[in-house]
Amino acid sequence: MFKPFSNRSLWAASVLIGATVGPATATEPLQGRYLFVSCGVALEGPTTGAVDCRAETPKRNLRDLEFTAFEYLATWVEEAPEDLGREGYGFAFVAPVDPETGAVQVDLAAPMPFLAPSVRDYANGPEWALSQRGPEVFFTCNDAATAMPSLCRLSRFQTGDWQLSQVADSVGFMAKDPRRNPSARVPKTHYEVRDSGPKIYGYRVDRPRNPRDVDIPLGLASGRWMRDGRRLLLTEMAPQSRNVVALDAETGVFTRFFDDGVSRSFAFPFAAPELNGDDAIAVKIDPVTGTVGADVAIYRPTDDGRWERWSTIPPICPEYPYTSSHAPFVVGDRSFMTFVSHAGDNGLVDPGVIWIATVDPDLPPERQVRQLVSPLSCGEDPINRRDPEALALINQDAARIYFLVADIDVPDEFLDP
Repeated sequence: MFKPFSNRSLWAASVLIGATVGPATATEPLQGRYLFVSCGVALEGPTTGAVDCRAETPKRNLRDLEFTAFEYLATWVEEAPEDLGREGYGFAFVAPVDPETGAVQVDLAAPMPFLAPSVRDYANGPEWALSQRGPEVFFTCNDAATAMPSLCRLSRFQTGDWQLSQVADSVGFMAKDPRRNPSARVPKTHYEVRDSGPKIYGYRVDRPRNPRDVDIPLGLASGRWMRDGRRLLLTEMAPQSRNVVALDAETGVFTRFFDDGVSRSFAFPFAAPELNGDDAIAVKIDPVTGTVGADVAIYRPTDDGRWERWSTIPPICPEYPYTSSHAPFVVGDRSFMTFVSHAGDNGLVDPGVIWIATVDPDLPPERQVRQLVSPLSCGEDPINRRDPEALALINQDAARIYFLVADIDVPDEFLDP
């Protein structure tokens, strides 16, 4: 059973951090007419491809929602109410999700009792971690003493109660991707260092005593932990050709995954049921000079330790060639990817489409999916969409795809209380 924060734990956390504001309900009308939408998609049987969309949280301005892969819980950052006078800040929330309908149960959500910098400024919201300590949330918060970003942690006790704390000696750090490995003793948390110069990254071994920070060399960015919790996949940001690099957290050794001269970036590892649970890696194939857009390629391991291309997924609509936000999810025995593809290379403002596709090219035709989610045709409804997230529904061959629709005249029926 989900247990929201107790008043005592909220008070203790606010004293510990030195918060200057208390909990907020964050139920003011949307600022800038943002709308958080989810669409259910049938993925098997006679209704395959059927799409049913709804406004997930009327009058709530959610940003960058993330689900656990191990429980039906969601976390997000929500803009602070206008009457607080803290534009550019918000609050982080945790709430249960109905496993059958995918409805985010915002009425059970409790805000963490101090300000989190806006996702617009820091480009990443709360992220789930998993270790022997159980599920935790790491997010970028506001250090009250310095007004600088810092790392904050939300941990759950065996009783189900949640405890909020600021990560020691983390002022200037912005949360990126934590490790999700239930057998690991403690999480490792990937972060970006807030600085005026080139982007700097590192990760924290989050031991209660004697925590350790590891610097990542300049030119390596966009890290995601592989399922073994040992290797951190990074993008080598070379001027002419980018590459996928793995940092072994135990040995400190860097390994390039490819040596064929093709520019690749933003690697996303996942466990593929089609490969008996082995790792696969989805990467963006950067366009060559003189072309636009990008394909996403999925690679699988070979017996001799290499990575071979398993499938290639091109953009679904010619009018929207710039694909990003590729992320895997699994329903039953199939791997899928969510995507957003935009008409231009600025995903924050350009019109975009949300879509999904199966990964395995050898599936029978009736089990392959390449499906627009919103809108339902390429030439329809040229508005900005972004930040897709998928959730497989329990005991169903279906998923809900959540995304943000921004900067439009939202129909009034979506804004009813």
